[in-house]
Amino acid sequence: MNKELRRFDYMKNARILSKWIITITMILILFFIIAFALYFFHGSLEMFPTEEQQDKIHSKTNLIIVALIIMEAVLFFVYKKIIKIKNCHIKK
Repeated sequence: MNKELRRFDYMKNARILSKWIITITMILILFFIIAFALYFFHGSLEMFPTEEQQDKIHSKTNLIIVALIIMEAVLFFVYKKIIKIKNCHIKK
């Protein structure tokens, strides 16, 4: 019985650590989404960018923002799954 309590404590600590890591990662990804969105709207950092340079920036930032949003969604669902597992163990 004592081993089961230790195992439960380790699992609880692992879930807490996982929640913190996922939360910090989600905040960082959100920061990058905002930064790339600003870069998308501001455009090239050159004084007089050409239309071709603007198109390159828009296409690359679109791709990066979509990838970051997908990563954010996946992390959100993993976070929700961890909370759901935590709630299942609390009910028992």
